[in-house]
Amino acid sequence: EALCGRWRAESAALDARASRKIGKERAARLFAARGKAWALLGQPAAARRDLTSATRMGSADHEPRGPVSSAWLGLAALAAVDGDADKAIEAITQALSASAAPELTADMVRITPELAPYIEMWSALLP
Repeated sequence: EALCGRWRAESAALDARASRKIGKERAARLFAARGKAWALLGQPAAARRDLTSATRMGSADHEPRGPVSSAWLGLAALAAVDGDADKAIEAITQALSASAAPELTADMVRITPELAPYIEMWSALLP
């Protein structure tokens, strides 16, 4: 718990400087990775905050694609765990749209354990 508290304080500093200092792509990768780490630690609110920050690093042409798509998949998994199929479907749609390789992103959807119970519901979205 102490480590989580220290990390939260340090993460606020990263949030403020990320895209300016290290660039959008690296910041998006860090936000996405940190968001997934928060999810694994059972901290869904922190996970959502960081994954959402990663999605905002993309520009109108969805660059950087990889980390943004990955962040959307993380948000889809969190929504599925919450039982919110509509939010999960929206996040999957965004992940596919942001992906440079939608077929690979679709494979990630298929093998993500949190999304597996709903695969029939959104299989029509997948390439």
